Amino acid sequence: MDAGACTMIHGGVMAQDLDLPSGRGPGSRSGEGSLTLRLRAGESLAYEEAVRRFAPRIRALAWRMLGSGEDAEDAAQEVFLRLYRYRRRLDPQRALLPWLYRLTVNVSRTMLKRRRPRRAQPEALPSDTVMNGTARTMEAVDARLTLTAALQRLNPDERAAVVLRDLMGHSTAEVAQALGCREGTIRSRLCRARLKMKDSITGLGEVAP
Repeated sequence: MDAGACTMIHGGVMAQDLDLPSGRGPGSRSGEGSLTLRLRAGESLAYEEAVRRFAPRIRALAWRMLGSGEDAEDAAQEVFLRLYRYRRRLDPQRALLPWLYRLTVNVSRTMLKRRRPRRAQPEALPSDTVMNGTARTMEAVDARLTLTAALQRLNPDERAAVVLRDLMGHSTAEVAQALGCREGTIRSRLCRARLKMKDSITGLGEVAP
């Protein structure tokens, strides 16, 4: 496989262009062990803190997995319901976010299986936003829609790897931990997915007016 093609996403639309929260940041894991212990104990404030802290990333992952903001909200609600339901199984020695990511991918996969077959329809910005936008805004909207359409053509495993690694900025090791795979498996999925997305984006560009 072409190594250049396997890294094409890094030279294209990235997380900042999609308003996706970064997976990294100062203190992103600080206090997680304490939070997990409080969750296990059934502390309501701990649950509220977990929702505030992790919900934006869970919604972002679910949105890119499902291609719909409404479905992403439903998925996020199910993820946090399961967090509460299975709180006693949490391990304070393990990071909480990778477990939530894996749960989000599993919930999204189930929703995709239940969904009636349909052609992906990437969500656009409201018409007044587009009509009143500058040329730069229009280009950004077009880039988002193109990337969203390309993501929807990947299988769920490939999509999850691309979103977590290329769009949300997690390391390959972190993605492997979140998805319960070897790092080599994640690299293979990423390479296949990037090649597919390159073909998809090229094809979409060719049919664009």
